Amino acid sequence: MRIHIQKSIPVLAGLGGGSSDAAATLHAVNLLAGDMLPKNQILDAAAELGSDVPFFASKAAFAIGRGRGDQLTEIPGPPSAPALIVQPEFGVSTREAYESLAASRTNAKSPQPLEVPDYGFTDWPGIAELSGNDFETVLFPELPQLRDLYSRLDSSSSLITRLCGSGSAIIGIYSAISAR
Repeated sequence: MRIHIQKSIPVLAGLGGGSSDAAATLHAVNLLAGDMLPKNQILDAAAELGSDVPFFASKAAFAIGRGRGDQLTEIPGPPSAPALIVQPEFGVSTREAYESLAASRTNAKSPQPLEVPDYGFTDWPGIAELSGNDFETVLFPELPQLRDLYSRLDSSSSLITRLCGSGSAIIGIYSAISAR
């Protein structure tokens, strides 16, 4: 089988473009094979490809991922809100971001699982209170221009600001569109 993928999502931005391509390819190949694989086997194959591939393969609009992202609980998401994604001129290698994260944890205690109530994700203030991105703690000291971009977006009246995945894009969620 020959597969050609035309990428539209920027690379090295932490936006899940490669993972969503992988999930879509699994579904496409299964469809071409007459839907031979049931959904659970597609999700198992997705988990072998990467931690966020199962989310994209599940076709859930909003879910909490546990484990390595392979244990998904679909939940109702927050109401729609305007978002601004800013991508700097430079990218962040996923491999290098994970290496930095692993190195930061060599002498630290392993992170403990956190029990997060599903209901905390039904509105943006709840998500802001409960969410975080471990890559921010290792990438911002290494890339001060990324930290500065985050700070600028965070000071723009966003409800929540986060580094996307392993970087380099940053997202701000807003209550309304401003005409500034």
